[in-house]
Amino acid sequence: MSELTGLYSVTQQHVDLGVSRVNRDSVDLQKFVDWLEVSDPFSEDDGRLRSLVSGVVVCETDRVTCDSAEGVGRAINERWNDVSFYDVCLKKSDKVVTKTVVVSFIY
Repeated sequence: MSELTGLYSVTQQHVDLGVSRVNRDSVDLQKFVDWLEVSDPFSEDDGRLRSLVSGVVVCETDRVTCDSAEGVGRAINERWNDVSFYDVCLKKSDKVVTKTVVVSFIY
């Protein structure tokens, strides 16, 4: 590749394998593990969609569909089969609803 591009590296070692990078990654990993021990987002196995950072839990009444986006897209696609491009009607309800809607009501 160096011959092709004319660019030559001074070291043969990849930057991610350097001692300082490995040490920094190790420290960052420990910070994450410590955070998980204090605020374990997986402590409740209730099957509800939950934000790992804020802890906001989505209820069925919130109608959040981001966890089933593929199914929502398929349903929309099936309705549009055999429909001319000019006859396609985009409805406001034809969208994936994210948890941002729920969080905006909280804050």
